[in-house]
Amino acid sequence: MTARSFRSRRDRVASPTSSPTASTTALPTIWPAWLILPWRLIALLILCIATMAGPAFAQDPPADQVDPAKLLESARKDMEAIRATQDDMLDDAALQALRKRALSAQTRAQEAASALTPELTDVQARLAQLGQPAAGVKESPDVAAQRAQLMRSVSTLDSQIKLARLLAVEAEQAITTASENRRQQLGARLGERAPSVLQPSFWQALAAASTHDLQRAGEFGDGLRALWLAVSPGAWVTLAVAIAALLLVCAGLRRALAHVSVTRVPAGRLRRSLYAMGELSVRTLRPGLAAHALLLTLTSGATPAPPLAAWLDTVEAIVWFGGFVAGLGAALLMPSKPSWRLPPVPDATATRLAWLPRTLAAVVVLGWISSRSAAALDASTPSIWLIDVLATLTFMAVLGTALSRLRGRRPPADAKAPGAAHVADASGHASATGAVGDTDTTAVRPVWLSIVRAAGWLTLGGAGLAMLVGFIPLAMFAMNQVVWGLILLSAAYLLTLLVDDLFMSLLAPAPAAQGAEQKASDRAADAAASGVASAREQAAVLLSGLCRVLIGFLALMLLLAPYGEGPLDLFRRAGRFQEGLSIGELSLRPVMLLQGLMVMLLGFAAVRLLKAWLAKRYMPTTRMDAGMRTSATTLFGYVGMVAVVAATMSAVGVGLERVAWVASALSVGIGFGLQAVVQNFVSGLILLAERPVKVGDWVSLSGVEGDIRRINVRATEIQMGDRSTVIVPNSEFITKIVRNVTYGESLGMVQFKLPLPIATDIDRVKGLVLAAFAAHPGVLTAPGPNVQVDGVDGANLVINATGFVNSPRAAYGVKSDLLFDVLTRLRQEYLLPGQVAPIG
Repeated sequence: MTARSFRSRRDRVASPTSSPTASTTALPTIWPAWLILPWRLIALLILCIATMAGPAFAQDPPADQVDPAKLLESARKDMEAIRATQDDMLDDAALQALRKRALSAQTRAQEAASALTPELTDVQARLAQLGQPAAGVKESPDVAAQRAQLMRSVSTLDSQIKLARLLAVEAEQAITTASENRRQQLGARLGERAPSVLQPSFWQALAAASTHDLQRAGEFGDGLRALWLAVSPGAWVTLAVAIAALLLVCAGLRRALAHVSVTRVPAGRLRRSLYAMGELSVRTLRPGLAAHALLLTLTSGATPAPPLAAWLDTVEAIVWFGGFVAGLGAALLMPSKPSWRLPPVPDATATRLAWLPRTLAAVVVLGWISSRSAAALDASTPSIWLIDVLATLTFMAVLGTALSRLRGRRPPADAKAPGAAHVADASGHASATGAVGDTDTTAVRPVWLSIVRAAGWLTLGGAGLAMLVGFIPLAMFAMNQVVWGLILLSAAYLLTLLVDDLFMSLLAPAPAAQGAEQKASDRAADAAASGVASAREQAAVLLSGLCRVLIGFLALMLLLAPYGEGPLDLFRRAGRFQEGLSIGELSLRPVMLLQGLMVMLLGFAAVRLLKAWLAKRYMPTTRMDAGMRTSATTLFGYVGMVAVVAATMSAVGVGLERVAWVASALSVGIGFGLQAVVQNFVSGLILLAERPVKVGDWVSLSGVEGDIRRINVRATEIQMGDRSTVIVPNSEFITKIVRNVTYGESLGMVQFKLPLPIATDIDRVKGLVLAAFAAHPGVLTAPGPNVQVDGVDGANLVINATGFVNSPRAAYGVKSDLLFDVLTRLRQEYLLPGQVAPIG
């Protein structure tokens, strides 16, 4: 980017993306401009944002507010003027104006076609309602006249739409041709070769052209001197007082900014981001307002000539930009306030680079003012070469010094790290500044920094070599691009940090520290609010990511601007996304995709709310058991999701009738690659429909025994006795033998066997066992307990006792209680104290 890219004040007023002083005019006094300038800056910033966001959110005006005939006629006249222009003979500025005119003609032609298309559709529908005239039957005069009028309207509208589309295509071709010519001219300028500065011919050509250049410089200086002498001494005194007041106000603003950031802004990263933006704003306003006051003072005594006025406006804009560069570097490095520093730059590196922001800003201002002055003076080519050489050497010296100071020296091994004391940073947390600042050694330098340094040295070496061999414009262009890229990336980095901190701090604030005496109710409330906090954090991350992508897109546009791709071109190309992407008969448009996304989000949210209502409000009022209620709710969720997907496809423009051939095309892949997934999914639907097992059942399958906790789309979760969970595919329940303990009767059976001596009184033992069953409150009386002789095992009789309880889950505990009771009763009946029972 060179100073030639700055336009005059009149051009900047016409452009919505001009510099902060674009709308400033020569006022009779200084103080009114001082009072209204900040508001103009804010309004201009809002205008810039609205202009950049306009193509993305703009909507077509209503058809009744558009005059298609006037739009079409205006576009036709513009295209006739463009056809009559020999664009290959124009310079860069004329090509840019030609391209803008073609872009405007294309927009008007497209608007005319869009406005005429509904009219043609309406007339064709009315003509279709009349139908075809019957053969051999004469129509009434009114119908025939109406048919003829409609046919003429169809012919006229169709020809106008075709003309509009033809003009749009021609405008697109003109835009492409103008852009290509600009790129060719840029390549030609970069390929120009001048005599090397080491050759005598360079200095001889400069000496031969110096007379003309000095004469033009003298005339330009005379005009500037006349402006200077026309200013009254009182105006100069007022200027000096205003600049002094400005410096005092800026110093006070910086102190107030630091105080407000510490006392009013909550602790966190947002505090540092806002402070950095405040520093940037104050440091930008200070030189910019001073330059604006100087310009108003110079033009208060006499009106400058148009070339001189344009040069003064350009100088002011460059000074504004220089202040922005200095403020940006100071806001990022913060050499005197390490705890407020945003990027992870070590203290030693920030201290060594403290000189860079102001030096780079001064070099940018001087270099671009020199280039603009040469263009305003219509200086000779050798003089422009000399200015480019000096600017290139200056940029190389500054950037080379900065690159050399990025590499720190390794501190002595026995040296104590200075400044290792912990200090409170801007976010309220203690940080060891010495631990960060003194690790700036070659051993811990990140890889990306080494790559950046290597690329920087290669760029500087290439630019220096190009300058020495005579490619001075190429060397100057490379240095300008390096500086422009450095400034642009730094500004984008600061904006991304600010955006991320704003969303994360405002939408997802960090939870406050909880005391040890917090009540259980407070913990429950925090647990209930955790879902809301998680949703807010997700929204903050999404919004932050979206804004950071937009910032990156804007930075990319500005980086590509010097190569012939300006913001208008990229916005124009981005606007084509409205036409959508056609894949066969399917047309995907951004509006339809956004509509489908909204339908999907709202549909899934509605299904989730209805599932919660069914599970918590409606299902408990029915006679269904818990497992059936869960199965019904899950089935409703599946049906709802299918309906939402169908509605989303309809909103996008994909008809449900097209799903059949899509499913047919995917059937082969499903048959081979997704066979197991589909099998488990269908098995899950069968489980929910037939309910051989349900949530809460006690099942046994392939050595796995436990309670079913959840039936998902693909698998079922079974909780075992040790509280572990086993994930079983749904197809296992369909294809294998499953034991469902709680499927039919809900009763549980208690059974145990007792080996007794063969001489035992069986009737007495039976009575004792039945008495134990009757004494236990968990044993049911119907069906009643039973005691039988199971058989003879050697010298023992085997007694088999059975009983029933309310639930299979209680059988194990009741069995244990009964065994304790029966054994106690048997010992009390047959054994003396100290004897050992011969029973098992």
